[in-house]
Amino acid sequence: MCADRTPPPCGTAPPPCGAAPTCAGRLPAETADVLAYLVAGIEQCNADVHTVQAAVDLMARGGRLLGDLRAVLSYDATLEPACAPAVRSLARAHRRPTTPGKLALALAEFAAVAAKRGDALVGLGDFDPAWIAEAEALAASLRRLPDQRRRGGRPAHAAITRRNRLVAVLLDRMKRVRAAARFVFRHSPEVARLAAPPSTPRRVRREEPAAPVET
Repeated sequence: MCADRTPPPCGTAPPPCGAAPTCAGRLPAETADVLAYLVAGIEQCNADVHTVQAAVDLMARGGRLLGDLRAVLSYDATLEPACAPAVRSLARAHRRPTTPGKLALALAEFAAVAAKRGDALVGLGDFDPAWIAEAEALAASLRRLPDQRRRGGRPAHAAITRRNRLVAVLLDRMKRVRAAARFVFRHSPEVARLAAPPSTPRRVRREEPAAPVET
């Protein structure tokens, strides 16, 4: 199991490797594989964070655009009473779309109505005809997402938490490896220095600008 370099699912615990010593530092034989496994898990968690955050951002953009289209068409319906029933029906059908699929459908239908109204909407507030094409493009992107409710940043937070746990385990394993290397190569300072932990850059204190001197 330790030799498997396939990236594990985010949050998967490292494989239960043996503890047989293989060198004077008494490191388990599978140490390198465990480290590779942890790194792969961290990378998978990072990918999950980016995927979730991209979906959340897409939902937010779509929601804002839907609100703009809804506002413009609703105001247009007050100027053209004949359009009012269709707009009211559309607003009731898509009151609060909470999944990518529902938001995609709402954007597509509101964009279709706006396209039919065409030039009649130009000049109403900040309406931009480019909203129609943008709504259609966002709807297409949203349809490619898993159709499940997005609860703000919670999924991303869960992936970050799992990643941080793996990072903590990795740092602990690396600490053991560095300690073993420093011991084994204690008579070779040049080599032992390579196992020293990376130095943390000192923070440069920001100086406040001097107050102007009154004359």
